[in-house]
Amino acid sequence: LALAGDIILASENAKFADTHAKWALTPVWGMSQRLPRRIGKVKAAEMMFTARTYSGREAEEMGLCNICFPDANFESSVTTFCADMLAN
Repeated sequence: LALAGDIILASENAKFADTHAKWALTPVWGMSQRLPRRIGKVKAAEMMFTARTYSGREAEEMGLCNICFPDANFESSVTTFCADMLAN
């Protein structure tokens, strides 16, 4: 679902995964296309085939989310980010 958004914000405690492989399902809703475009073919294949869960920080490092904010000030950080966007 997150891949449908233009900007993905996460907290350090967020969890990202593609669990289709766990259930022997084919990725749907464009997941097999959107994920490789977002993080690259090799990392997307790893995510899809292993069904591993990644933290918000790991997601930011691989380009899956735009910014990972600390849990302690997540709400205020997102508010500031949105205010900066609206100012433009």
